[in-house]
Amino acid sequence: MKQIELALHNYHNVYNALPALNGEVKFGDGSVDLYYGIFFHLLPFYEGQNRYDGVINSATRIIPSAPSEYVQGSIPTLLCPSDPESRNPGLSFDVDASGNRIPTNAARNNLVACLGDHLAVNNKAIGKYASIHFGVPRAPFHVSVTTNDGDAAAPASNVWKNFESITDGLSNTLAFSETVSSVQASGSVDPRLFVVGLALNASETFPYSVSPLDCQNHALDSGNRSLLSAAAVSATKGNVFRGHNFAQGLPPRVGFNTSLPPNSPSCNNRNNAVNPELGWGLYSAGSYHVGGVNTAFFDGSVRFISEAINSEHPELIVTHTGASPYGIWGALATINCGESVSF
Repeated sequence: MKQIELALHNYHNVYNALPALNGEVKFGDGSVDLYYGIFFHLLPFYEGQNRYDGVINSATRIIPSAPSEYVQGSIPTLLCPSDPESRNPGLSFDVDASGNRIPTNAARNNLVACLGDHLAVNNKAIGKYASIHFGVPRAPFHVSVTTNDGDAAAPASNVWKNFESITDGLSNTLAFSETVSSVQASGSVDPRLFVVGLALNASETFPYSVSPLDCQNHALDSGNRSLLSAAAVSATKGNVFRGHNFAQGLPPRVGFNTSLPPNSPSCNNRNNAVNPELGWGLYSAGSYHVGGVNTAFFDGSVRFISEAINSEHPELIVTHTGASPYGIWGALATINCGESVSF
């Protein structure tokens, strides 16, 4: 985590900007492709120049079913030794005849980047989603696209953020945390391992129609709040895998929200066998460490945060403006909302 922080600072020193969470990549042949994530953009700054150049100079993209050989294997910098699944081949959204996810050999990641305190649109860097996904102004990172980026009032241009954009203070703003690698949809009821299907927003337009508490109540077992509801798991048609392709800039792969505290459940409203990566999602930070997760702040510090951190009002639906309703945990994920909290 400290190495990724150093990579982030070195990237900023070169470009005076933060890397895109989900950005365009221009290839050697002049073509452009979308959906390349922050850990791909940072590759040259954490000893991954060969991987980066291999993709840039190749016609093979990072599509989940058949990723480039240069995004396969294992990248120790992005993995936590406590996760027994992290060094296994990444899995795709596609399934075989038996319903099992198909291995892609894509490198997994336990590190995830901060999406802010709001629910995130999983994908769709263009079109109707462009103004309402994780590039909103309160979030730390941006999305590099060719249409509106940020809120609905943003100009039709890229919005590149830098350290000066973080007016709440670098030492008070989250950059990275952890996730555990999702497992095959085999009845697991560990909230850290599974993304539960829930109609977070039927119309997929702002404002959001449910709160983080709705996700929590839907996902967790009423008799044991430390486990997922077996009914919720069985009703979920297809799992959205956390941390199964480090290069793909989709929130379930490489991001986390602070709408619910660490080790809380995650929900997705398009969690189905047809196109599970699309739609709205709430993705909690999680780890196998007892009682919480490691986090990295923009000032370069790495700190352990308890899963009992103050998160105040999960029953409220977040908006684009104003202080975070989700207590200290929520405030730590906003860059310019003026919350009078520090950690």
